[in-house]
Formats: sequence, C-alpha cells, structure tokens
Amino acid sequence: MEDSIQLGTYGADDNCDVITYGARRTNWKARQEVDEEACARRFCEALHPELTKLDKIAQNSEVDILASEPTSKDGKKFQITSLWPQDFWKPLGSKGASDKKVSRLEILDLIRTALARRN
Repeated sequence: MEDSIQLGTYGADDNCDVITYGARRTNWKARQEVDEEACARRFCEALHPELTKLDKIAQNSEVDILASEPTSKDGKKFQITSLWPQDFWKPLGSKGASDKKVSRLEILDLIRTALARRN
C-alpha cells in the first residue's frame, strides 16, 4: 500500500448522537502544508468527476480552489480546512492511530471553529 491516511467513522450509537471517528496511517509521513489542490481533486473525483479543471486561487482568499468543467467558466468554489483539532492528529503521528468519540453538537462546534479560523 502506498503512503496514506485512512479516515473512517464507526461505532455510532442508536440515534447517531455520538459517532466514533478514527484515523490510521500506512507508511505515511506528515507534511507541514496542506495540498489544497490534491484535496479538491480527490473530492471532485469521488463526487463530481465532470469537474476536471482546478484553478488555485491566491492565498488569503475566501476561495482556495475553483473547480470547473474544461469547457465552462462556471464551477464550484472550495475552501480547504482541517476540521479536527491538533489533539486528534497528534496520536496519529506518534502511535499511527487516533480515535475520538464526537457528538453531533461537537461536530457542529468543530465546523464553526474551522470556518472561523479561515476567516
């Protein structure tokens, strides 16, 4: 297997009020910078394969990547950010795995915090 991180959800309670998220690494070495284009490309390949033209926007913009069809100027705007705080990723680097139980409200708080960090 190539260098990778595998993320997944498992162990939800009956109402999905609490979900366990996990990450595992395989021959993975942490990089300091986020590759926004690669992240947007993976997302597009999975959900919008027609969006094959990716344009990186200047730093400190509200939009990181503009994805479109090769023959169209219209597309989707992406802002790439990390949802998880440092305490989730630290065990991944030292132990090769990280697991965290998170409630729906905590997920909303993580999203709000990640978006506030970007603004």
